[in-house]
Amino acid sequence: MGWMKKAWMDFCRDESGMGVVEIILIIVVLIAMVLIFKNQITALVNNIWKSINQSAKKIYYNNIYMKIYLHNLLIKNREEFL
Repeated sequence: MGWMKKAWMDFCRDESGMGVVEIILIIVVLIAMVLIFKNQITALVNNIWKSINQSAKKIYYNNIYMKIYLHNLLIKNREEFL
């Protein structure tokens, strides 16, 4: 247990890299930006999901139509062959 406390204390005393204050300031700024632009972010995400959903439906229905077309073509060719 002593080595964990020592490692934690060494980590807290280490001044290289970003400090705790800088990280907290970055987090505060990010939270403030999310709160300020909440409506715009929500609208953007909704538009993206709507676009993805529409594209997925197009792919799905095109796949169904292609299967029906190929099925009918196969039946037609089969009848002509027989």
